[in-house]
Order: sequence, then C-alpha cells, then structure tokens
Amino acid sequence: IPLHTGPEMIFVMLLESDDRYYTYLYFDMDTYRRYAYVMEEVNGRWVVVPEDLYFYFHSGRWLRVFLPLALTWWGVEVVVTLVVWIFRRSARLRARLFGGS
Repeated sequence: IPLHTGPEMIFVMLLESDDRYYTYLYFDMDTYRRYAYVMEEVNGRWVVVPEDLYFYFHSGRWLRVFLPLALTWWGVEVVVTLVVWIFRRSARLRARLFGGS
C-alpha cells in the first residue's frame, strides 16, 4: 500500500499490537493528518499490511466489522417478521369482526 513519507512525518506511538500484527501511528506535521500503518513480520522483514479481508480474518478483527453488520441484519429481519405477523393477525381479526375479505 502507498506510504506517506517525508521529513514532516513523525512517529507518534505504537497504537495496538497482538501476537501477529502491530499498528503504528504516524503524524504529518504539515497537514496535521494521522496515518495508522499495520505491520507484520514476513521472513525477518517488517512489511505494511493492507487492511483487506485476509487481514481482518487472520487478525480476528472481523468480529469488530461483521458482528455489528450481522446484528443489524438480524434486527431488521426480526422487525420485518413481526410487522408481517401483526399485519396478518390484524387482517384476520378485521375479517372476523367486520366480515368481508
């Protein structure tokens, strides 16, 4: 992935680490932007890892991304199912009370 380099870039801190990946935070003094780079050791060298599906799967961070999506999906599914059930139940009740179709 492209790295932002230059004399205005300074190392700030180790942001996060686990047994395989290290996330370092860098700061651009000219634009005041922060850059977080995830590093992994490969064959004795430290390389920047792109945050793709491979990274999320092997780092265990997929839970932080996909768990909220799954919970939202199932929440919508439950609400839609309840609305359909209430609509059908009320239609049967209307037909029984007032006759008709």
